[in-house]
Amino acid sequence: MRFVVKGAEPACLSRVRREVDRIVDDSGQGLTTADWSELKDCAQPVRDALAFEQAHLCAYCMGRLRTTGHHDVTNPSGMKIEHFVPRSVQPAQMFQWGNLLGVCSGRTVIQQGTHDTCDRVRGNRPLHINPARRPPDPAACFSYRRDGTIVGLTPEAHDDIVTLNLNADPLRNARAAAIAHVQKELRRDDTVPNLRRLHRQATSPNASGELPPYAGAVAAYVSKKLRARGIET
Repeated sequence: MRFVVKGAEPACLSRVRREVDRIVDDSGQGLTTADWSELKDCAQPVRDALAFEQAHLCAYCMGRLRTTGHHDVTNPSGMKIEHFVPRSVQPAQMFQWGNLLGVCSGRTVIQQGTHDTCDRVRGNRPLHINPARRPPDPAACFSYRRDGTIVGLTPEAHDDIVTLNLNADPLRNARAAAIAHVQKELRRDDTVPNLRRLHRQATSPNASGELPPYAGAVAAYVSKKLRARGIET
């Protein structure tokens, strides 16, 4: 995970809240998860805004987010709108921008089988590390091994790794490949300027507003190399 700076919410989201408030007032009943259907035409602007502020990475596994495709709210073919505090737990936070995150579909099918991760496997179980809120800094709660394994540096971070199944084989292998690519770059040029360049690529979005997939693992690996040379990032 990396810290997500929440930007301005899409204008349509406040209109959705007003419409839902009207429905609740007319019905005399509290907000329910069924009211999520009122998002309707605002779903795509919400996905676009979430992807932008997250540098087009899943808030949990840091895989690539794709906002186009099937425009259903859950968008099973790609990006999903996630509630850090689940709708079933606190319906009142259903349309609160600070509670919304963009996550991947959470399902990877490979020859060895199907792997569910992130929101898809989490269900309504609570999480401790919020990518959009500090403290703690999400990036400081996790470390990575060269084989792509993500390690929780606190009991809470460890629990979140288990809850989100972040060490599923496809994710671990993808992080290992990202680290291996950096290792190849460093075999060619392991100077401090090149280390700094690789660190910038993993921490500063490019001209399209994107970070590379699994940038957190790369940033942690390069930061360790820089610290070994007495350079803090």
